[in-house]
Amino acid sequence: MNSRRRMLLYRTMHSWHWISAAICLAGLLLFCITGITLNHATAIAANPQVTKKSAPLPDSLHPLLVSGKTGDALPDALADWIEDEFDIDTEGADVEWSPEELYLYPLYVRPLTGLGRRATGPDPAWDEQRLRLYR
Repeated sequence: MNSRRRMLLYRTMHSWHWISAAICLAGLLLFCITGITLNHATAIAANPQVTKKSAPLPDSLHPLLVSGKTGDALPDALADWIEDEFDIDTEGADVEWSPEELYLYPLYVRPLTGLGRRATGPDPAWDEQRLRLYR
């Protein structure tokens, strides 16, 4: 190999070395930043939005509330009353019970994920309700 060719190869390898080092440095910095944020999650403020709604429960539904335990499914009569009173979709919601209170953690389906697809086709009423819940 002549010296001119060897010098060109040396410069090319030197350039590629610097480029790969810069890419590795960027990856290492990104890895460090994500590690810091994961290890110090309590130092990063998060403000979840919690909506509290309350209403007096009809006397006919009190036995359903008292008899429920965490992990039980929501009885149909109680679910229908909640949907009518608060306009909340209770289908698929996680329920936490106590004799005096009921906590619902609705499971929302994000649009365009494919999780909400139905075999019967799109449901405009459901889409409108879902959009209203996300706003």
